[in-house]
Amino acid sequence: MKHKRNTSVSVYFALLFSSGMLVAFYLQHFPRILFYLYIALSSLSFTLYAYDKWQAKRGGWRTQESTLHLFALLGGWPGAAMARQYLRHKSSKPSFRTKYWFSILINVSALFWLYTPSGAKYLMQLSSIM
Repeated sequence: MKHKRNTSVSVYFALLFSSGMLVAFYLQHFPRILFYLYIALSSLSFTLYAYDKWQAKRGGWRTQESTLHLFALLGGWPGAAMARQYLRHKSSKPSFRTKYWFSILINVSALFWLYTPSGAKYLMQLSSIM
């Protein structure tokens, strides 16, 4: 099944990203506020996926896909990757997968941009928050 392989790729990418973020944080090359935001948003994303799966099983009120994508875009995509893999939720719908990967691309691109000369001033501002 192709979609399970794609989901696994997102988990490996999330683990690689999270490991790199953790190393950068400990080496003090990653702002504390961003580190905590990624953890909080990933935890919240996982919880939203779990709640949506639970609601889907019981026929209850579902979380909008746009909400799931928004949290992934803002930095919760590592938690969303874990939820998609381990809860087997939202892993087979092609349009959802495309938007999900697009949100990851935008988020990671924005993070890399912060480490460019034009984004460095914003990175410094983030670093001074905490």
